[in-house]
Amino acid sequence: MRQIFEISLRNLTRQKRRNILLGAAIACGAAALIMANAYAHGISKVLFERIVRYVNGHVAVSYMRNGNMMNQVFPDAERIEHALAQAGPEVVRSEEAVGVFGRAIGKGVADNIIMVGVDADGDLTDQERRELQSNFTMLEGSFLALNDRSMGIPVLLAQQKAKYLNVGVGDQLRVRFYQVTNQASSATLTVVGIFKPANVFMTSPIFLTTADLRLLAGYRSRDIAGIQVTLRDPQRTAQRVADRLHDALAPGLAVLPASLSLRGRQAPATALGFRSDSASLALVRPRLPLAAGDSTALSYRGAVIAGRLAERLRARPGDTVDLTWPAKHDGATGRKRLVVRGIAAPGAPIADDALLLNERDFYDAYYGTFPAPPAPATARQLPDTGNPLWPALAPEYVLMRRAATTDEYTEVTREMTRASYKGIMVSVQSMYETASAIVQLERALNLITLSAVMVLFFIILVGVVNTLRMTIRERTREIGTVRAIGMQQGDVRAMFILETAMLALIASAAGAVAALLAMAGLSAIPIDAGDNPLGMLLVDGHLYFAPTALAIVGYLALIVAISAATAYFPARRAANLTAAAALRHYE
Repeated sequence: MRQIFEISLRNLTRQKRRNILLGAAIACGAAALIMANAYAHGISKVLFERIVRYVNGHVAVSYMRNGNMMNQVFPDAERIEHALAQAGPEVVRSEEAVGVFGRAIGKGVADNIIMVGVDADGDLTDQERRELQSNFTMLEGSFLALNDRSMGIPVLLAQQKAKYLNVGVGDQLRVRFYQVTNQASSATLTVVGIFKPANVFMTSPIFLTTADLRLLAGYRSRDIAGIQVTLRDPQRTAQRVADRLHDALAPGLAVLPASLSLRGRQAPATALGFRSDSASLALVRPRLPLAAGDSTALSYRGAVIAGRLAERLRARPGDTVDLTWPAKHDGATGRKRLVVRGIAAPGAPIADDALLLNERDFYDAYYGTFPAPPAPATARQLPDTGNPLWPALAPEYVLMRRAATTDEYTEVTREMTRASYKGIMVSVQSMYETASAIVQLERALNLITLSAVMVLFFIILVGVVNTLRMTIRERTREIGTVRAIGMQQGDVRAMFILETAMLALIASAAGAVAALLAMAGLSAIPIDAGDNPLGMLLVDGHLYFAPTALAIVGYLALIVAISAATAYFPARRAANLTAAAALRHYE
């Protein structure tokens, strides 16, 4: 085999001009393929790492209530933090994603805005701090001035937004917005910096610190906004971490351990909610017989108490009762006034101290002042999955199914916005699922590139075949000589295939080097995209290529394999020549 390799290498150097021209063609094709793949991968990486990551995080936990996507508030931060602790060692950091829609008034001009919170001085590595600040190329003022409260609430604006609102550094903005409690509010902000946006998505928002925006938006101390999770090696771990988070956030039954008062009488009660949709009501009505009450007892305004509880309070339908319960945090007490609509009959599948509320009133109370967990004795009496009312009882929240693609995630979001459910809906997704269309875009670009380059290679390989046939024709007597001295057919065939493969390998390796040099040169050329949306595909005003060693090696192997396969048939024809026939050949 070593002799065959040496003969093949010697033959490559014998016909230099022909092999150089053919090798140059192969090198150009290899360079085009590698550059196109690197650019497609670069687009995907820019969209993921510089846009989707900052909008969504590697993994995101989001909430929605009453179909309002901007109502990103969960009343029990401890519950989310506990789930994050179970997400695994791949988690580097988790941070709140706070965004509030509103309207800003500048100097004689008003415009719609979204206020976005950024952690300007959080627990960031030096590299992450540099990446964050690279998205804010400051034209005036300072990014770190976001932490300076000496002039009020500081804010950063994109150059285009500042120009439209006619404001500069030191000027004030008046903003109007709705808090997470749906209360109208307003505030005065001070512009401390104007920046050139890194992409088109940064032109509309105005940026405050997360702490300032939480305060403006009306978040309480134990409320938590949507969560963005940063991971180690997200491409490999994001979906696994999202699955763990999803499992850790499986909801239980929503319970309100409370006290019920009526005309000076008081009794402990366990308030539960029941779903008010038609399917749930159809399940509850035949399974919850009433000793007293009217048709509104089990409706969207219904409140039903157990018979034994009604006896203790001497309650009748139409009575107004006061419900009080201890909060889980801050030592507060929750209060709600209710009208009794029905009293459960003996034998109803509820505890003796149960109070059933329609989901609208129940969730207003439950989320308004988040309750302390029930005592162990109370927890043992709670309904379980075997209870006939279980499917209609209100959970802590609804955990949406995991989506595998952008289309599925869009469908999940539609379900959340259209649902009549009055509680909180929770969704857990990784950026590779919510933005799977970007992965599909990269694959489509690679497929288009590969198809185009394969057409080019087909033309080149026609040249390979013709060149090899000419070489074999010119070397026919040589073939006869080596066959006459004992070289076998397989060795002759291997010699020509190896010669072609070596040419393809050397040429494609040279093409890879040329591609890397060309990418370095192109990425050094500054490009001013202005307001063109395609500017989001640039990094700091330059083209971005992301070649990978695996892709380069894969393409080199593909080119060599195709070249060797193309050489097989001419090489087999040469190997089939007998020594006598080859020696008699004359040109």
